[in-house]
Amino acid sequence: MTDVNERIQAMVDAVSSGRPLAEVAAERGLPLAELEVWAALYGAARREALRERRRRLAVVGSVAAALVGLVGGVAFAGTCASLLPAPLVTMCPDEPALASELNGNFLTLRNWVLAPPGPVSATSSISAATSITAGTTVTAGSALVTGGGAQVQGLQLQWNTVQPNLGRAELINNRGSGGGGFDFYERNLVSDPSGAPLLTMSRARANFSGAVGGFGALCVVHTACEDSAPFACGQSAACPDGKFVVASTDGTSCNVLNRLRCCALRLTPCP
Repeated sequence: MTDVNERIQAMVDAVSSGRPLAEVAAERGLPLAELEVWAALYGAARREALRERRRRLAVVGSVAAALVGLVGGVAFAGTCASLLPAPLVTMCPDEPALASELNGNFLTLRNWVLAPPGPVSATSSISAATSITAGTTVTAGSALVTGGGAQVQGLQLQWNTVQPNLGRAELINNRGSGGGGFDFYERNLVSDPSGAPLLTMSRARANFSGAVGGFGALCVVHTACEDSAPFACGQSAACPDGKFVVASTDGTSCNVLNRLRCCALRLTPCP
């Protein structure tokens, strides 16, 4: 019996060594044909043992998950160290994954995408097909751009960029091929019609739908004044575009030439 046991042990050692069977057979004096049969039987036994181990782990995992659900819903994460933040479940190598754990992980990720549990940070850009809603603030390191694609047109909000060191907020309309300008509206709710703008600005002109007011008074002052060409009795003169007559000279006789005093008008705070 001892010889048989020793032969069996030699066969097992030979097929489990991982070396070529012909080499082991020659070294230990074993028949190669018998060694090949033993190798086939040994491999089949190992595969069956591995399948049985996985079935046992699956049963143990299911029972453990059920028990954990009864005592408070703590996630079962196998025997390896947890690498994912709670409540995500870490899947361990060579251990079966439970459908409940996978479904729970995907559901948690979906909920985090729809409602992030903390601040969202991006090193390049964040794109949304519809809108991005912030409960408090949206912070941009350089510029906040809305409207046109690739930041070539649209509304642009910047700070201290166009004219550095002045501490100014800069509102820029990148008008593209349109006429450009700014329209300022006011309404109660987003769903309400916008109505007429309170203020419209186009190039160097501002149009107010109401009166211009402030904490002080506004006075009209004359700027860029000039005299018209001289004219005699029976003749007339006019100021150039953008200037108005603020005074004139009147000779006592037709022998004295007359002139108009033409000035631009500007609103400025009264002294």
